Order: sequence, then structure tokens, then C-alpha cells
Amino acid sequence: MDEALRATVRSQAFAVAPAPYLLLDTELRIQAANPAYLRATGRHPDKLTGEPVAEGSALDTGCCNECGSSARR
Repeated sequence: MDEALRATVRSQAFAVAPAPYLLLDTELRIQAANPAYLRATGRHPDKLTGEPVAEGSALDTGCCNECGSSARR
């Protein structure tokens, strides 16, 4: 995980945000999930880290493909 991602994960805003958030790398793999996401999904962070977003979230594959195309541009 690069320094910008680590700083986000350590931030107070990420930790206390009431909305569920995933932090993704440029390949759309999950690098972190905030506590609200873990509560909402019942997932454990060790099971999410490194997973493609389509496998670790409720998003459909079409949405992930569109997001991936956008992120790589």
C-alpha cells in the first residue's frame, strides 16, 4: 500500500465516517475498509484486503468494469 493510502487509512475521518467506505488501489483491489463498511457487511478486514472490489462488495461487475476503466485513464 502506498503512503497516500496508508495516510487515508490512519485518518480520523476514515475511521469515524458513518458511511461505509472501501479504499481501492489502481487495480480496483480492496486495500482497506472503514468500520462502517465492516459493520454493514459483517466482513472481516483480513478477508477483504487484496480482493477485487467485485468480490468484496455488493457492486455488480458492470459497475466495477466502468469504474476500472475510469480509474486507469
